[in-house]
Formats: sequence, C-alpha cells, structure tokens
Amino acid sequence: MSFDLGEIELGGTHNLDKVSFAHLREYIIEQYARGGMISLSWHVRNPKTGGDSWDVTDSTVVASVMQGGENHVKMLEWIDRVADFLLSLKTKEGVLFLWCSALGMNIPEAGFGGERICALRNSTRPFGG
Repeated sequence: MSFDLGEIELGGTHNLDKVSFAHLREYIIEQYARGGMISLSWHVRNPKTGGDSWDVTDSTVVASVMQGGENHVKMLEWIDRVADFLLSLKTKEGVLFLWCSALGMNIPEAGFGGERICALRNSTRPFGG
C-alpha cells in the first residue's frame, strides 16, 4: 500500500488527497500487522511559492531551502512535522521505517529538481535517535 504525506508540512489534519493523517496512521499500522509492504511519499508544497510539488515556476526554490536560504528554517520545520508523524507509527516492536529522502528530486522533471539536493539531504539531522 502506498500513502502520501503531502500537506503534512502545513500542519493540517488531512493530506493532499483529503485523507486524515489519523486514518493514514491506522491504515499503515494495520498493513504492517498483516505483513504488508508500505510506501510513503511526500509531495511537499513548494516552500518558496506556496504552490504544489509540481510548481517549478521559480528556479531558486532549492537554493531557498539550503542552509542560509530564506526558506531553510521553514523546510526544517516541515521535515520535523514528517518526523513527528513517522515517530507516531508505533507497534509493539517499536517505530519501524526506512527513510529515503528526496528520491527523484535530482531528476529535472520530478518536482523542484536541482543539483544541490544532496547538500539539502546532508543538512537534515537524525530524528528520534
């Protein structure tokens, strides 16, 4: 099963598909209990323009979330919201997930793109560990 965390960064109760994060949590834990595979994506809003993930109207969006950029703190806050959700996915075994950030974002057609995504990835910090 695959679920999208899009719009979790906005602090609301529902994702971009209008499914509540509370229900997503339940579905994910139920799928795990059945031994199923779970895939999470995060179609994050464009932190510079406020547009959706497919808004590529501003070529400086990646630079804006890098350390020292105008949206760096905002992006870290958004990542914190994702981390909080992931850490809420608890079973009796604990919190289990594999985090692969920014997959596909180095492909120009896949969202913000940009050659500096690895630097952004390296600017994040471990959560809950």
